[in-house]
Amino acid sequence: NGCSTEAETALFQQALIQLAVTRKDILTFLNSRKVDEKATLPSVKAQNVVDYKKNTLANTSFYGCMYANHPKVADIFNSRTVEIGAEAIAIAGWLNVINNLNYPYAYAGPKNGLVSGATTDWKIGDMSGEAEMLNDASINYIAFDGKVGRYYMQTQNTLQVANSVMRNIGAVLNVLDIKETLATNLKEYVQLPITSDLRRDILDNVNDYLSPLVGVRFYNYNFQDVSSDADIADNTLRYLLTLAPTAYANRIYLTVNIVRANFDFSILQSA
Repeated sequence: NGCSTEAETALFQQALIQLAVTRKDILTFLNSRKVDEKATLPSVKAQNVVDYKKNTLANTSFYGCMYANHPKVADIFNSRTVEIGAEAIAIAGWLNVINNLNYPYAYAGPKNGLVSGATTDWKIGDMSGEAEMLNDASINYIAFDGKVGRYYMQTQNTLQVANSVMRNIGAVLNVLDIKETLATNLKEYVQLPITSDLRRDILDNVNDYLSPLVGVRFYNYNFQDVSSDADIADNTLRYLLTLAPTAYANRIYLTVNIVRANFDFSILQSA
């Protein structure tokens, strides 16, 4: 979308989300409004972005996602620095991660979500109150790790606020890719005679594709032929895929216990 005035209006962004919801095969990337970042205090900037997402855009579909702050990047063709929407960096980052690591890896976190060649005027500390505020509202952002001086995408939220696996962009893209692959495979069976062999071949074909992905792209699945006699009479086959997509370590907590020197550690090892 860039960071044009039109791309940051609720009407335009709502239309993009509705397109994705209608098609059900794409994910819409949105950027926050630049105008909301003009406040002096970082906490007010974050609150402005949250208010726009919650009250003006007012959408919680997992077919969309929003990225905040506006990084500055080099325009090497015109020897200048330009300001863009963070979603432009996010889209390129997601494509790079998927092409190199495949699904369900995400363009997020210090390991796979590094942002290079960009700086931000609004530095959102990765342990700051602004970061927590944005994340709670399911808004992504370029975080700044002051300890090592690096920028990275800290989160990968869809617009969905409810805490389920589909709040993760990686899970949505993973499922959309599986759906697209299966739709392409099943298309090859269109206009073939409906026989027991055909129906069994479809089940075998899909299971051959899905089985190696268990434990990698999802925890488990079930694929069923749910065609009824009425469906067959109507020249139709129906199949149902039930998936449990892989979750992500959004948070990692460490607890440190201090014990005496003569503590019996075998107690813990046998627990």
